[in-house]
Amino acid sequence: MIQGENSFLIYNIILQGIANTRSQISQYSLLSKPTVSKIVAKLIDDRLLIETKGSRRNQTVLSINGQHDHIISIDLGGNKIRLAIFSLSLDLVIKKTILTYNCQDRDDFIQCLVEDIRLLIIESHLTISQCSMISIATAGIVDHELGFILKGSCNLPQWEGFNLSKMISKHLSIPTVVENNVRSALVGELYINSFNQVNNILVLCLGAGVGSASLVEGRLVRGKNNAAGEIGFMLVSRDQLNINWNNEAGAFESSCSLSYLVYKYAQLTGEKLKAKCIFERSKKEDFIARSLIDEISDYLALAILNHMTITNPEKIIIYGCMVEFAEIFLPRTIEIIKRHSFNFTVIDIKCSQQGQISALVGAAILGFAVKYPKIEYMPNFKW
Repeated sequence: MIQGENSFLIYNIILQGIANTRSQISQYSLLSKPTVSKIVAKLIDDRLLIETKGSRRNQTVLSINGQHDHIISIDLGGNKIRLAIFSLSLDLVIKKTILTYNCQDRDDFIQCLVEDIRLLIIESHLTISQCSMISIATAGIVDHELGFILKGSCNLPQWEGFNLSKMISKHLSIPTVVENNVRSALVGELYINSFNQVNNILVLCLGAGVGSASLVEGRLVRGKNNAAGEIGFMLVSRDQLNINWNNEAGAFESSCSLSYLVYKYAQLTGEKLKAKCIFERSKKEDFIARSLIDEISDYLALAILNHMTITNPEKIIIYGCMVEFAEIFLPRTIEIIKRHSFNFTVIDIKCSQQGQISALVGAAILGFAVKYPKIEYMPNFKW
């Protein structure tokens, strides 16, 4: 374990790629060379750092020993579950994707997840003792400090009013933390894309459900009860005031998600098709498919424009299953946003190129932040 402020300072300097020799570290940290050498020797003895020969004569360079610790990272989605193991230096050890379990009972779902976690550890050729934490990114309103699901996703069974962290820890005897999946994706996007100078960003998740997460002035926004970003429940018309949405998917999610598209198309045509087929039909002059997708585009524009007036983000990143069809629905959305924006609030809207892994990376960072609060993967941001 790293001990002492100067030890963390040196570790973070190496982790962030600022310096990797004793001399450079001394210059950057303003610590004396003997002090740096003493701390580095202890970190090497504790197997936290590795020392190798450099390119110059008699030079040695220092690097993080990622194998010192590992975290199991899980992204629970309504359609797919992604599992991965990362080292302490955030090197990916193993990753796999499986279909979300077709379970109606929460206990059955948890049991399936536990078995897949055990299988992942075996396939990684690590032992369970080499994985000190589990970090789960899940849809829903999450108390990240307790690991408690306050309000869940309609796409996961009985996903409300229970402590997910304790349930997983009980089965595997590994400390477990839980975070909202879109917040995890935001952190992952920041890290993967090296957005060190982007202090205001919105991430939108469009898939079976809808969610969002915001970074405002470099700080992750959670809200008083961790409900910030639950735009699936945003109301977008006066008529929606007369509906009780407490036990429903949410007003916005019921107008701008793949679940809505599949349901509404079946209701209008009598054909129950997958979302991919509906998007394909929209390109072949299927009027109903095209009109439904235009409706989704318009509602998405409404949500983004409303969000822009509140937090004024620099960038918007869209991720989730719907990204696959962005060329069909996103141009209309962008055109509407341009039409209703001020010249000085023009925004950069992009689709995630890392959608398969961003929430996993973010969950790993947030998980390690609980165990190692002084390790700084991204020092400019506050979680």
